Amino acid sequence: MHLSEAARGHAAMLGFSALVAGSFSLGRMAAPLVDPVAITAARFALASVLVGAAALMTRGLPRQALAAPWRYPLLGALMAAYFVLMFEGLKTAGAVSSAAVFTLTPVMAAGFGWLLLRQRMGGRMALALALGAGGALWVIFRGEVAALLRLEVGRGEAI
Repeated sequence: MHLSEAARGHAAMLGFSALVAGSFSLGRMAAPLVDPVAITAARFALASVLVGAAALMTRGLPRQALAAPWRYPLLGALMAAYFVLMFEGLKTAGAVSSAAVFTLTPVMAAGFGWLLLRQRMGGRMALALALGAGGALWVIFRGEVAALLRLEVGRGEAI
């Protein structure tokens, strides 16, 4: 059976979503047992070795990557902070509500894309993001409009 490129893309996205959803359940179980900084450092060290080996086995680093090398530690520090905070949040938040918070990432990226780069999106994309964000907010606030209006979130979700 041959799938179209769009169908393969949708299947890949569903697979990615399943892996992310599973990671929050596993993260919730592991969060009380591990130090967030230590596990993040180990993950980043392993990723650095693997990506570095892949770069050495292929074409290496492009010349443009060396023009402003400060960008890479900055981006890495921001991602490390995200993962450390995610593990801290999982200590007190449920896996489902944490995953729902994660689903707000595309909406935040679109907001920052517009704010910083003046990127615009089409109506279909805006509708899809709005539906996803609405569903995420429904889960985060347990379907209670009053809790949404009071911005009543748990400590873990806030982190």
